[in-house]
Amino acid sequence: MTTTLTDRYVAVVVRRVSDKHRPAVEQKLRAMIAAYIEARVELGEVPDQAEYATLADLGDPARRATLYADQAAMLIGPETYPDYVRALGVLCAIALPVVYTLNDIGYWVRGEGVWAALFGPVGITLTAAMYLAVCVTVAFVIVDRAGNRQRGGTDSAQMWTPDALRRS
Repeated sequence: MTTTLTDRYVAVVVRRVSDKHRPAVEQKLRAMIAAYIEARVELGEVPDQAEYATLADLGDPARRATLYADQAAMLIGPETYPDYVRALGVLCAIALPVVYTLNDIGYWVRGEGVWAALFGPVGITLTAAMYLAVCVTVAFVIVDRAGNRQRGGTDSAQMWTPDALRRS
């Protein structure tokens, strides 16, 4: 079974939408893409090129999915939100184990008991997690607000191309 770029695009968008909205979002998105492709074909474009151009105009499917999500990502705009989630996840995955390990080593060096050495760093690590989340959120809010002013409302998702769907 061969899948078209449209199938892959819709699959990426729908995967990021809640289960109860998936059928409606998929139907709406497929209808919209089909209408855009049909309009381009009527203007003389080849169907494959029309599909590619339509998906390029729609932009990154991860960003498009935020338009259909149950929750509004208003503190950080839909263009920046996927990058924010990705950055927060990566930073937590790197920084929090380092914080825990360094504090754990400190407990062992001081000669604390096993329970203190294992559970003592947990509180410090949770505090670090909260500070990390706040700092990353504030940084992305600033970047998002400054980016919107500099772009003048244009969509930075134009850098995404449907070629990314072929690699997935």
